[in-house]
Amino acid sequence: AGLRAAVQLHMFQACCSAGAALGATEATDVSTVVEVQQSRESDDNYSQAETCEGFVLEKRVLCVKEPPAVKKVPNSQREGGPSIIIIVNPKSGGNMASDFLKIPQGGFRVDTGNGAKATVFSYAITDPTKAGFKHLTVEVESLVDTEFATCIIAGGDGTVMWAVEEMFKAGIPMNRVGLGTVPFGTGNDFSNVTGWGTSGPPSGFLKEGRGFAGLIAYVQRWLRAEIRPYDIWEVSVRTHSAGSFRFVESGKKVCTSSHIERHKIRDIAGGGQEMSKYMCNYF
Repeated sequence: AGLRAAVQLHMFQACCSAGAALGATEATDVSTVVEVQQSRESDDNYSQAETCEGFVLEKRVLCVKEPPAVKKVPNSQREGGPSIIIIVNPKSGGNMASDFLKIPQGGFRVDTGNGAKATVFSYAITDPTKAGFKHLTVEVESLVDTEFATCIIAGGDGTVMWAVEEMFKAGIPMNRVGLGTVPFGTGNDFSNVTGWGTSGPPSGFLKEGRGFAGLIAYVQRWLRAEIRPYDIWEVSVRTHSAGSFRFVESGKKVCTSSHIERHKIRDIAGGGQEMSKYMCNYF
Protein backbone atom coordinates (compact mmCIF):
# COMPACT_ATOMS: atom_id res chain seq x y z
CA ALA A 1 0.00 0.00 0.00
CA GLY A 2 1.18 3.50 -0.72
CA LEU A 3 3.52 2.46 -3.56
CA ARG A 4 3.57 4.48 -6.78
CA ALA A 5 5.25 3.38 -10.02
CA ALA A 6 6.45 5.19 -13.13
CA VAL A 7 7.48 3.39 -16.32
CA GLN A 8 10.07 4.33 -18.95
CA LEU A 9 10.47 2.28 -22.13
CA HIS A 10 13.78 1.19 -23.65
CA MET A 11 14.74 -1.37 -26.31
CA PHE A 12 17.55 -3.85 -26.84
CA GLN A 13 18.22 -6.67 -29.31
CA ALA A 14 17.15 -10.18 -28.32
CA CYS A 15 19.09 -13.12 -29.68
CA CYS A 16 16.22 -15.52 -30.44
CA SER A 17 16.38 -19.20 -31.11
CA ALA A 18 15.71 -19.69 -34.83
CA GLY A 19 11.99 -19.48 -35.55
CA ALA A 20 10.99 -18.04 -32.16
CA ALA A 21 8.13 -15.53 -32.19
CA LEU A 22 8.17 -12.62 -29.78
CA GLY A 23 4.44 -12.03 -29.93
CA ALA A 24 3.18 -9.27 -27.66
CA THR A 25 6.68 -8.39 -26.47
CA GLU A 26 7.90 -7.41 -29.93
CA ALA A 27 9.12 -3.81 -30.19
CA THR A 28 6.80 -1.10 -31.45
CA ASP A 29 7.41 2.28 -33.05
CA VAL A 30 7.38 4.00 -29.66
CA SER A 31 10.48 2.10 -28.53
CA THR A 32 13.60 4.10 -27.79
CA VAL A 33 17.21 3.04 -27.87
CA VAL A 34 19.41 4.39 -25.13
CA GLU A 35 23.02 5.14 -26.05
CA VAL A 36 25.39 6.53 -23.46
CA GLN A 37 28.38 8.54 -24.68
CA GLN A 38 31.41 8.15 -22.46
CA SER A 39 34.20 10.72 -22.49
CA ARG A 40 37.75 9.49 -22.61
CA GLU A 41 40.74 11.32 -21.31
CA SER A 42 44.37 10.48 -21.93
CA ASP A 43 46.44 9.49 -18.91
CA ASP A 44 49.23 11.54 -20.50
CA ASN A 45 47.59 14.93 -20.83
CA TYR A 46 50.80 16.91 -20.49
CA SER A 47 53.85 17.01 -22.77
CA GLN A 48 56.79 19.33 -23.46
CA ALA A 49 56.16 22.59 -25.31
CA GLU A 50 58.39 21.67 -28.22
CA THR A 51 56.33 18.55 -29.04
CA CYS A 52 52.77 19.87 -28.94
CA GLU A 53 50.79 23.04 -29.41
CA GLY A 54 48.21 24.15 -26.89
CA PHE A 55 47.86 26.15 -23.69
CA VAL A 56 50.97 26.80 -21.65
CA LEU A 57 50.46 25.90 -17.99
CA GLU A 58 53.49 26.47 -15.75
CA LYS A 59 55.92 25.69 -18.57
CA ARG A 60 53.87 22.62 -19.51
CA VAL A 61 51.52 22.26 -22.43
CA LEU A 62 48.05 20.78 -22.19
CA CYS A 63 47.80 18.22 -24.96
CA VAL A 64 44.50 16.36 -25.06
CA LYS A 65 44.97 13.28 -27.17
CA GLU A 66 42.29 11.68 -29.33
CA PRO A 67 41.60 8.03 -28.46
CA PRO A 68 43.16 5.63 -30.95
CA ALA A 69 40.84 4.54 -33.72
CA VAL A 70 39.44 1.06 -33.23
CA LYS A 71 40.03 -1.18 -36.21
CA LYS A 72 36.73 -2.62 -37.38
CA VAL A 73 37.02 -6.18 -38.71
CA PRO A 74 34.00 -8.12 -40.05
CA ASN A 75 33.30 -11.33 -38.15
CA SER A 76 33.80 -13.32 -41.35
CA GLN A 77 37.40 -12.09 -41.53
CA ARG A 78 38.34 -12.83 -37.92
CA GLU A 79 40.65 -15.80 -37.51
CA GLY A 80 38.66 -17.17 -34.58
CA GLY A 81 35.28 -16.11 -35.93
CA PRO A 82 32.91 -13.89 -33.93
CA SER A 83 33.38 -13.61 -30.18
CA ILE A 84 30.60 -14.94 -27.94
CA ILE A 85 30.65 -13.47 -24.44
CA ILE A 86 28.84 -15.42 -21.72
CA ILE A 87 27.85 -13.50 -18.58
CA VAL A 88 27.33 -16.00 -15.75
CA ASN A 89 25.46 -15.78 -12.47
CA PRO A 90 27.43 -18.42 -10.53
CA LYS A 91 24.61 -18.97 -8.03
CA SER A 92 21.87 -19.64 -10.61
CA GLY A 93 20.45 -23.12 -11.01
CA GLY A 94 21.81 -24.31 -7.67
CA ASN A 95 25.28 -23.13 -8.77
CA MET A 96 25.07 -25.14 -12.01
CA ALA A 97 25.44 -22.01 -14.15
CA SER A 98 28.96 -21.66 -12.76
CA ASP A 99 30.03 -24.57 -15.00
CA PHE A 100 30.33 -22.00 -17.79
CA LEU A 101 33.22 -20.47 -15.85
CA LYS A 102 35.19 -23.66 -16.62
CA ILE A 103 35.71 -22.31 -20.13
CA PRO A 104 39.46 -21.57 -20.39
CA GLN A 105 40.50 -18.02 -19.63
CA GLY A 106 41.49 -16.25 -22.80
CA GLY A 107 38.66 -17.88 -24.72
CA PHE A 108 37.85 -21.26 -26.24
CA ARG A 109 37.83 -21.51 -30.01
CA VAL A 110 35.01 -23.59 -31.47
CA ASP A 111 34.87 -25.02 -34.99
CA THR A 112 31.42 -26.45 -35.56
CA GLY A 113 32.61 -28.61 -38.45
CA ASN A 114 30.38 -27.01 -41.08
CA GLY A 115 32.58 -23.99 -41.70
CA ALA A 116 31.20 -21.92 -38.83
CA LYS A 117 33.48 -20.95 -35.97
CA ALA A 118 33.52 -18.70 -32.92
CA THR A 119 35.60 -17.93 -29.85
CA VAL A 120 33.77 -18.22 -26.52
CA PHE A 121 34.58 -16.27 -23.36
CA SER A 122 32.89 -16.45 -19.95
CA TYR A 123 32.78 -13.99 -17.06
CA ALA A 124 31.02 -13.93 -13.70
CA ILE A 125 28.46 -11.14 -13.40
CA THR A 126 29.60 -10.78 -9.77
CA ASP A 127 33.17 -9.88 -10.83
CA PRO A 128 33.83 -6.47 -9.23
CA THR A 129 36.16 -5.47 -12.09
CA LYS A 130 33.28 -5.84 -14.62
CA ALA A 131 35.70 -7.62 -16.97
CA GLY A 132 32.91 -9.19 -19.03
CA PHE A 133 31.22 -5.86 -19.72
CA LYS A 134 34.56 -4.22 -20.54
CA HIS A 135 35.20 -6.99 -23.06
CA LEU A 136 31.71 -6.53 -24.50
CA THR A 137 32.39 -2.80 -24.90
CA VAL A 138 35.52 -3.56 -26.93
CA GLU A 139 33.61 -6.05 -29.08
CA VAL A 140 30.88 -3.52 -29.90
CA GLU A 141 33.45 -0.86 -30.76
CA SER A 142 35.24 -3.22 -33.16
CA LEU A 143 32.09 -4.25 -35.05
CA VAL A 144 31.28 -3.11 -38.54
CA ASP A 145 28.01 -1.18 -38.61
CA THR A 146 25.84 -4.06 -39.83
CA GLU A 147 26.90 -6.61 -37.18
CA PHE A 148 25.96 -7.36 -33.58
CA ALA A 149 28.03 -8.50 -30.63
CA THR A 150 26.72 -11.74 -29.14
CA CYS A 151 26.19 -11.90 -25.38
CA ILE A 152 24.67 -14.95 -23.67
CA ILE A 153 23.29 -14.68 -20.13
CA ALA A 154 23.55 -17.82 -17.98
CA GLY A 155 20.87 -17.30 -15.33
CA GLY A 156 17.21 -16.45 -14.84
CA ASP A 157 15.10 -13.37 -15.60
CA GLY A 158 16.67 -11.44 -12.74
CA THR A 159 20.15 -12.11 -14.11
CA VAL A 160 19.08 -10.97 -17.58
CA MET A 161 17.92 -7.63 -16.20
CA TRP A 162 20.99 -7.37 -13.99
CA ALA A 163 23.18 -7.78 -17.08
CA VAL A 164 21.11 -5.24 -19.04
CA GLU A 165 21.53 -2.73 -16.22
CA GLU A 166 25.31 -3.28 -16.18
CA MET A 167 25.40 -2.71 -19.94
CA PHE A 168 23.57 0.59 -19.57
CA LYS A 169 26.01 1.60 -16.81
CA ALA A 170 28.95 0.73 -19.07
CA GLY A 171 27.53 2.86 -21.86
CA ILE A 172 27.18 -0.09 -24.23
CA PRO A 173 24.74 0.72 -27.06
CA MET A 174 22.12 -1.98 -26.61
CA ASN A 175 21.03 -1.84 -30.24
CA ARG A 176 24.41 -3.36 -31.15
CA VAL A 177 24.17 -6.40 -28.85
CA GLY A 178 22.31 -9.64 -29.54
CA LEU A 179 21.28 -10.96 -26.11
CA GLY A 180 20.53 -14.67 -25.66
CA THR A 181 20.09 -16.89 -22.61
CA VAL A 182 20.75 -20.27 -21.11
CA PRO A 183 17.95 -20.62 -18.54
CA PHE A 184 18.93 -21.38 -14.96
CA GLY A 185 16.19 -19.45 -13.12
CA THR A 186 12.76 -20.33 -11.76
CA GLY A 187 10.35 -18.84 -14.31
CA ASN A 188 12.77 -18.17 -17.19
CA ASP A 189 10.12 -16.11 -18.97
CA PHE A 190 12.57 -14.14 -21.11
CA SER A 191 14.30 -17.34 -22.20
CA ASN A 192 10.95 -18.92 -23.02
CA VAL A 193 9.60 -16.05 -25.13
CA THR A 194 12.84 -15.84 -27.11
CA GLY A 195 12.80 -19.56 -27.89
CA TRP A 196 15.46 -20.93 -25.55
CA GLY A 197 13.02 -22.82 -23.31
CA THR A 198 12.33 -22.79 -19.59
CA SER A 199 14.46 -25.70 -18.38
CA GLY A 200 18.15 -25.50 -17.68
CA PRO A 201 20.68 -28.04 -18.94
CA PRO A 202 21.56 -31.24 -17.05
CA SER A 203 24.62 -31.72 -14.88
CA GLY A 204 27.85 -31.91 -16.85
CA PHE A 205 26.25 -30.17 -19.83
CA LEU A 206 29.51 -28.69 -21.14
CA LYS A 207 31.11 -32.15 -21.53
CA GLU A 208 34.52 -30.61 -21.02
CA GLY A 209 36.05 -34.10 -20.78
CA ARG A 210 35.10 -34.59 -24.42
CA GLY A 211 36.61 -31.38 -25.68
CA PHE A 212 33.67 -29.23 -24.55
CA ALA A 213 31.32 -31.10 -26.89
CA GLY A 214 28.31 -29.69 -25.04
CA LEU A 215 29.54 -26.13 -25.51
CA ILE A 216 30.01 -26.74 -29.22
CA ALA A 217 26.33 -27.76 -29.50
CA TYR A 218 25.34 -24.48 -27.83
CA VAL A 219 27.56 -22.45 -30.14
CA GLN A 220 25.91 -24.01 -33.18
CA ARG A 221 22.51 -22.77 -31.95
CA TRP A 222 23.81 -19.34 -31.01
CA LEU A 223 25.35 -18.80 -34.44
CA ARG A 224 22.04 -19.70 -36.12
CA ALA A 225 19.97 -17.43 -33.88
CA GLU A 226 17.90 -14.56 -35.27
CA ILE A 227 18.25 -11.00 -33.96
CA ARG A 228 14.96 -9.31 -32.99
CA PRO A 229 14.20 -6.02 -31.20
CA TYR A 230 12.83 -6.43 -27.68
CA ASP A 231 11.24 -3.93 -25.28
CA ILE A 232 12.15 -3.53 -21.63
CA TRP A 233 10.90 -1.10 -19.02
CA GLU A 234 12.64 0.94 -16.37
CA VAL A 235 10.25 1.03 -13.44
CA SER A 236 10.59 3.47 -10.56
CA VAL A 237 8.67 2.67 -7.37
CA ARG A 238 8.16 5.12 -4.49
CA THR A 239 7.09 4.23 -0.98
CA HIS A 240 4.94 6.35 1.33
CA SER A 241 6.72 8.90 3.51
CA ALA A 242 7.52 6.40 6.28
CA GLY A 243 8.23 3.47 3.96
CA SER A 244 11.45 1.70 2.96
CA PHE A 245 12.61 -1.33 0.97
CA ARG A 246 13.74 -4.65 2.43
CA PHE A 247 15.05 -7.81 0.76
CA VAL A 248 14.78 -11.34 2.10
CA GLU A 249 18.16 -13.00 2.60
CA SER A 250 18.67 -16.13 4.68
CA GLY A 251 15.20 -15.68 6.14
CA LYS A 252 15.84 -12.10 7.23
CA LYS A 253 14.58 -8.80 5.84
CA VAL A 254 17.57 -6.57 5.14
CA CYS A 255 18.69 -3.67 2.96
CA THR A 256 22.47 -3.52 2.65
CA SER A 257 24.70 -1.06 0.82
CA SER A 258 24.94 -3.54 -2.06
CA HIS A 259 21.13 -3.61 -2.31
CA ILE A 260 21.02 0.18 -2.39
CA GLU A 261 23.62 0.32 -5.17
CA ARG A 262 22.22 -2.51 -7.28
CA HIS A 263 18.57 -1.41 -7.08
CA LYS A 264 19.32 2.32 -7.27
CA ILE A 265 17.49 3.08 -4.01
CA ARG A 266 17.49 6.71 -2.94
CA ASP A 267 15.93 8.67 -0.13
CA ILE A 268 13.16 11.12 -1.09
CA ALA A 269 12.99 14.62 0.32
CA GLY A 270 10.20 14.61 2.87
CA GLY A 271 10.53 10.90 3.64
CA GLY A 272 10.25 7.57 1.92
CA GLN A 273 12.42 5.92 -0.72
CA GLU A 274 12.47 5.35 -4.48
CA MET A 275 13.80 2.29 -6.30
CA SER A 276 14.39 1.95 -10.06
CA LYS A 277 14.76 -1.36 -11.89
CA TYR A 278 14.81 -2.66 -15.45
CA MET A 279 12.07 -5.18 -16.16
CA CYS A 280 11.02 -7.55 -18.94
CA ASN A 281 7.73 -9.43 -19.39
CA TYR A 282 6.35 -8.53 -15.98
CA PHE A 283 6.96 -6.34 -12.95
